Amino acid sequence: MAETPYLIKKYSSRRLYDVAAARFLTLDDLYELIRSGRRIRAIDASGADITRSVLLQVLAEREENGEPLLSTDTLHRLVQLYGSVMHSAFLRFIDEGLSDLLAQQALIQGGLRQSLKRGGQAAAQVFAQQSAMFDASKQLVRGLLTFGDRAATAAPLQAVEEPAVVPRRPRGRPRKTG
Repeated sequence: MAETPYLIKKYSSRRLYDVAAARFLTLDDLYELIRSGRRIRAIDASGADITRSVLLQVLAEREENGEPLLSTDTLHRLVQLYGSVMHSAFLRFIDEGLSDLLAQQALIQGGLRQSLKRGGQAAAQVFAQQSAMFDASKQLVRGLLTFGDRAATAAPLQAVEEPAVVPRRPRGRPRKTG
């Protein structure tokens, strides 16, 4: 059973309120809450679900004040995907790619803990596996970041026109007629 999301209320004053702890939160507080593994559900004063909007605010805050996860080029590509035929394919690609990446991270962390308990040889094996997984992840991210470019720059198929038939000039001397 999925955990119950942590309820956050956003008031018209734009302040975020933690219902369980009865206190106001900053975007940094929400970031730390989410980083700790909690899922949130945000509602406005009327009870409408605004979770996506609040999560986007947390991302925007991190992008502005921290080390950006998304380059300006990537943000442009994301905006270009809205309304395109690639929109739903990209969404599946992102969801599956991030799930795989997080699963790999959990495996690596678990394997690293076990190898440190067993000794140096096991640690070397885990680092080799981690390196291979990291390379695969880099390829996945590289594919993700160029996904929109390939679709946008692919030349549309055009009908090939038949070349016009140009009459050939006769060779040699002209014939006498008459």
